[in-house]
Amino acid sequence: MKTLITLLLAAGIGFAAVYVVVSNHLNARHAQELAAQQAAWQTEKEQLQADLEQARKESASIPSTRQVAALPGTPKAAAPLPATASTSSKLAPSDILARLQSLKLAPGPGGLQTQREMVRLLDDLVRWGPAALPAIRDFLASNADVEFAPGKGKGPPGPQDSLLPSSLRAGLLSAVQEIGGPVAEQILAQALGGNTRPAEVLKLAQMLEQMNPGKYRDTILAAAQAQLTAGATGQDRKGLGQLYDVLAMYGDKSYAEQARAQLVQADGRLNKEALDYLQTTLKQENLPVLRDLLQNPQLTDPKQREDVVKYVTELAGTDQQASQLWYESALNANLPDKAREKAITELDKRGFQNREQFTAYDLQLAQTRLQLLDALRAQIQDPNQLALLDQAKARLTILMDPNLRQALHGGPKGGKAK
Repeated sequence: MKTLITLLLAAGIGFAAVYVVVSNHLNARHAQELAAQQAAWQTEKEQLQADLEQARKESASIPSTRQVAALPGTPKAAAPLPATASTSSKLAPSDILARLQSLKLAPGPGGLQTQREMVRLLDDLVRWGPAALPAIRDFLASNADVEFAPGKGKGPPGPQDSLLPSSLRAGLLSAVQEIGGPVAEQILAQALGGNTRPAEVLKLAQMLEQMNPGKYRDTILAAAQAQLTAGATGQDRKGLGQLYDVLAMYGDKSYAEQARAQLVQADGRLNKEALDYLQTTLKQENLPVLRDLLQNPQLTDPKQREDVVKYVTELAGTDQQASQLWYESALNANLPDKAREKAITELDKRGFQNREQFTAYDLQLAQTRLQLLDALRAQIQDPNQLALLDQAKARLTILMDPNLRQALHGGPKGGKAK
């Protein structure tokens, strides 16, 4: 019996040793294969970037002597490029667009060649200059699109993550902006009229503002408001936020009444996108809205009540009414503990013009907030809140002194807390 046990034990030890050796071998081989795949991805990405940069350099040397007829009416066929210009393909703009619509992007390394072709074809359109605009205008007017990177953000990162636009429309809009000129502006402004994509409305607004600041303000605002009024975004909260961003970009208050009506939804949830818009455009004028939200019995989600307190804190110290509402919020026993704590911990994070390098306004605001914290300290007894208060005072003091910020390399960073 002892002999049998000894044999079984020896066999078990031998099996375990073999398993360890084989497992280590497989793990090493897997690591090598993974490293090789990542190296291949990096090499392909660098090559694609080099190809695109070379195409851009060649484009810069082409004389800008090409002309195109005005957009109204049926466009004429694009004139061929002059002999001095060269492209990576000899296709006319309409043929380039047809080719772009026919390409299918396969996932993984096998699709890299297609990605290269997409980038090069879009660059060829830019190199045609104004002669490419009629064909691009017709495609944009059709409201059609082709997704270029439907799997973007999934799997290993590839060159398309930084170079390839998400869709054909996105690529064409960028091409139109790069070509530039009055006709290009007209095309982008026309695209706003029939557009139903909030992200594209925001993109067009930013492009037109860069090309000709203020000229298309009314057209842009009308497009964003039309979509908000029509409820074109449905349940797409991100899309709703993008449309509000367009209004906020111009400080437009004309939609404030509608935004107030949409603040608390039928399910009792806070419409944070609408509140962002109101806070950005109204500032201190938004205080009555914030007070009403804190008292609204429909708003029961503790996290969303915390969000409202953050907006209150953003205005603390800007005037007496704002400071009073902040003070009341920090002491309001009807609010969750976390919400009252946010009134303290967010005081050094929100409402400043530049947290990395304080302006005169920021210094004054910080001084006022230190005084608010001193006044609050005499009213609270909770040890945790007192500790948070002292920490907030220390952070504000550091922010006010550039020498202290430099000495504490791990000090508070800039940016607005959310």
